[in-house]
Amino acid sequence: MAAKETFSKPALPIGNQLAKLVSKGLLIGDTKEAESLLASIGYYRLSGYSHPFRSSSNRSRFKNGTTFEQILRLYEFDRRLRLLVGDAIDRCEVAIRAQVVNETAVRLGSHWFMDPRHFNRAYQLSDLRTKIENAVGIRFNAATNQKEYPKNHSETFISHYYNKYDSPEYPPIWMTAETLSFGTLSRMLSYLADEAILEAIAKLFGFHHNVFRQWVLSLSYLRNLCAHHNRLWNRVFSVPPKVAKKHKAIVPSANRFHAFAIVLVELLSSMDLDKKWIQQLLELFVEYPEVDPNAMGFPANWETLAFWSSRITT
Repeated sequence: MAAKETFSKPALPIGNQLAKLVSKGLLIGDTKEAESLLASIGYYRLSGYSHPFRSSSNRSRFKNGTTFEQILRLYEFDRRLRLLVGDAIDRCEVAIRAQVVNETAVRLGSHWFMDPRHFNRAYQLSDLRTKIENAVGIRFNAATNQKEYPKNHSETFISHYYNKYDSPEYPPIWMTAETLSFGTLSRMLSYLADEAILEAIAKLFGFHHNVFRQWVLSLSYLRNLCAHHNRLWNRVFSVPPKVAKKHKAIVPSANRFHAFAIVLVELLSSMDLDKKWIQQLLELFVEYPEVDPNAMGFPANWETLAFWSSRITT
């Protein structure tokens, strides 16, 4: 194995960053505006959108005629795509959270999540307890060697619970679930031992529980990407959704955005919200015709496929 190098690249002021781009062949129209945009977006973040404009013979150089505005357009497309995806995930998350609470509370009781028998053995219940305690505001006092329960919490219903009850230790699932991250909730669902409950929840969204369970985990991952402003365009996703049998013919690669788009459409469809979202997605591509959908896993003429065309309003 070759010896590794020591990182030694210096940080550059905004003006020098712009000069570096110019030295690589990038054309700048308005220098002051470009400097302002670099300051608000960041050189490194913006550079992720420059790859299609790099010379094939020398990746450190831009293709002849490439402008700063072209790279910015691609960035703006991705930013708006994240907003569109984030809105869809928000709706899906609320619906999934509600159904998980409804089905498990009725079938297993208000505090089922405190009983290890309801989870597969691989699940670390101690980790869940830590996350719950952090979420509801339980703190350990090292001086007294005891837990301290919240009297004032940002969520009024949590404060009310602890001001009125001293057991069980945690609020019921319909309260606790509201304080947990979607990631924690998705893992709880993933390790739920009762497959009958899993199937009942998944059936509400129209899919087998093995597919649905993986979808929820993948959506949690996608949600985190959106929340941290990570790139969706041209990304190879490390936690791809499971491809349902009915989608295999139109999803050649699950680790591209097209696979996630289909998942979102299917979940939104269960709430009769899919057509509006698809129309917004289509309009975004129309507004940015220079963006190649294939770079995101969409097949050629994707909007003409039955899955999409049957839902596109005219």
